[in-house]
Amino acid sequence: MPNLVRRPLADKVLSTPGAVVIVEGARAVGKSTMARNQLSDHTYVTFADPTVRADADADPAGWLRRQPSPLVIDEAQLVPSLPLALKEHVDASSGRRIVLTGSASIGRTGLGGADPLTRRATRLTMAPLTRWELKGLRGSTVELLFDGVPRVGARAAHDDRQLLESLRVGGFPNYVFPGRILTRDQLRRRLRTDTTAVLSDRIAPELDFNVARARDLLDVLLRMPGGILNVTGLGNRLDLDRRTVDRYLDIFGRLFLIHRLPNLGAAPRRQGLAHAKAHPVDVALAVDALERAGADLLESREHWGQILETHVVNELAAASQWANIGVDLFYWRDSSGIVPEVDLVLRDDTGRHVAVEVKAASQVDRRADLRGIRAFEQHRNLHRGFVFYGGETVIQLDDRIWALPLSALEDDRVFEEADAGPNHPGEARSRYIMQSASDHDGTLFLSYVHADDQALGGAIVEFVRDVVGTYAFLYGRDLELFVDRDDIRWGENWADRLDRQIDETTFMVAAVTPRYLRSDACRGEVLSFSAAAVESGEPRLLLPLLWATVEGTDVVEPHDPVLTRILASQYVDVQVARTLEHGSVAYQRLVESVAVRLRQTIVARTAPAPSSQDGDDELDFAELQERLEQSRVELEGGMSRFRAALEGVSEAFGVEPIPTGVDSNSARSALERLGSRLEVPSRDLEAATADLAIAWGGVDQTVGLMVTMMAMLPDDARNGVREDLAGMQQAVLIPGLDEMETILPMLSAVSRRLRPASRALSSSIRLVRGIQDSVAAWRHRLDA
Repeated sequence: MPNLVRRPLADKVLSTPGAVVIVEGARAVGKSTMARNQLSDHTYVTFADPTVRADADADPAGWLRRQPSPLVIDEAQLVPSLPLALKEHVDASSGRRIVLTGSASIGRTGLGGADPLTRRATRLTMAPLTRWELKGLRGSTVELLFDGVPRVGARAAHDDRQLLESLRVGGFPNYVFPGRILTRDQLRRRLRTDTTAVLSDRIAPELDFNVARARDLLDVLLRMPGGILNVTGLGNRLDLDRRTVDRYLDIFGRLFLIHRLPNLGAAPRRQGLAHAKAHPVDVALAVDALERAGADLLESREHWGQILETHVVNELAAASQWANIGVDLFYWRDSSGIVPEVDLVLRDDTGRHVAVEVKAASQVDRRADLRGIRAFEQHRNLHRGFVFYGGETVIQLDDRIWALPLSALEDDRVFEEADAGPNHPGEARSRYIMQSASDHDGTLFLSYVHADDQALGGAIVEFVRDVVGTYAFLYGRDLELFVDRDDIRWGENWADRLDRQIDETTFMVAAVTPRYLRSDACRGEVLSFSAAAVESGEPRLLLPLLWATVEGTDVVEPHDPVLTRILASQYVDVQVARTLEHGSVAYQRLVESVAVRLRQTIVARTAPAPSSQDGDDELDFAELQERLEQSRVELEGGMSRFRAALEGVSEAFGVEPIPTGVDSNSARSALERLGSRLEVPSRDLEAATADLAIAWGGVDQTVGLMVTMMAMLPDDARNGVREDLAGMQQAVLIPGLDEMETILPMLSAVSRRLRPASRALSSSIRLVRGIQDSVAAWRHRLDA
């Protein structure tokens, strides 16, 4: 029966270019069955046959030369000398096609050792049977999440009890098709016996460890599926030293018992090491371990949520292996640990991110259940977001964010496939990138507040579209415009465009208004893009268009980091466009002035850089480090004064709280007294806020100069700046900011006497958040 299940991974093996393809996976997951039945044009040999293994082990190079092509070598890990011989064989010959399969990692010469087949082989992992495969569905869920069209309102039946019964069985073919009916106890005994056998067998001959201790550690991991690895904590729990735990975890990974999900929020070189999540390769292992420990999964929503998260992660991890787009899997947790995490993030080979949350509930809370995705969107580009939940209906929660029933993992009717024509993002993307350098001068990403555009009757978007058209008319070259979330390719993100280092010029055009300065999303875009542009040596790539007066506005402090970045850039004042008739001579002149400004920057990027006359550019890195240390001290002093001023405002409220439950005359008198008591603390807070903004400005300028040098400096220098910034990020954390923000509208509404205090608090809170966002942006550039 198992060989009747079509494994889509076979199609991926057959279509993958190159001389060597390695298919790895857990024992009895179906690799041999797939190789015999779906790779039938390949000659099949297995090292499970002692005679074949002995022949190959004695003379691997000679044995390889005698084999036909194309060839499948099963259980290839049983001849450790094969990969090195295969490297020489591949280098010396061409046109050979060899597929290796194995139940342990193939080609490593020891735990963490070098791989002789690096850049010579494509590695694929076969997972246990997924619900998608068991239903005989075509395509890949992963491709649908990136490019499919969710059918809003479509229904897919879901039942927790039926799903739990399926998850108890899992996806190993011998359990799905056992040959005879197994009771729950019989299934449980088989699971435990087979897992112990995997740990005991010499699948990888060089592995040596205590099976009983390994079993205990594995049980602990299985009872916290999707838990963040804490090696020290695991060691203390089982009385094992850290090195032993690390070694056993590495072995579990090599034997495909668990797989690690790295944290996308960590620095790249630490993503796979620090704070990775551990998921069992088959969710049945976790179900069995938890139920043996006495957990009632449907009653314990915490445990059921963990099981569902692992189920979704495993289904999508398996589908990513046969998808026609390259996909890496992560979870996301901000380094601060304050904001909610995202259970799973899929990143394709063009840099698009799909954020996935998993909820056990049958209803979706639009506010609570999207917090993680919203937080991720503030830090990274978001192509799409999905919440898998225990309901039955496809719901659109927001622009580019949907709720999908968990049963969508086995029902393709919840999606319409995206058009595969020339504009299909998944198919046309690489062609678009290659053509863009020759067909376009640059790319514009328009960042704006939609309410501002609506208030002006669509004038903001219309103006920028006119700039693009005028540029083409004047210079015979194109600019490509992405209009925020209205364009599907906004998910490619300006950061990916800058990082790809293609010849195009990538601008962020910011439509600046007072409301723009108050938008957390827009502020984050300005700070992040500005940091990236400074690092690339092109601060002019941030092009603010001023649609309303912002200097002197009380929505932000005059030295606010976002306002400072905008006013320090070569912004263009387009306020007059609000009153000009569209198409008039004056309107067209304004449009042309912006088009000329863009052209000047694009041309300047291709010209040799002039020698700098700016004294700051003459400083070396050591001098900048001294300046940063001085700026850091000034920031800490400014922060100390700021905290004291904030405490002064708080004390005033404590002495004279806002009156409640009294008559109007008494309330008016009390508010008058409170207003008088707040006058001095409010002025002190305004002064402290201004001082703190100036102190941060010194840090910001120095870090900007240091970042431009980073590519030429050793890791120690980068790490030193990163540690300084991490310290500053902690220094500017203010407990209770969210609570303060909630009372600000009330202060303004209760009495005009409290409005100065409300403005002072609002300005101070926005400054602190701006500094925090600025630090985060610089840290992201250092980690990129």
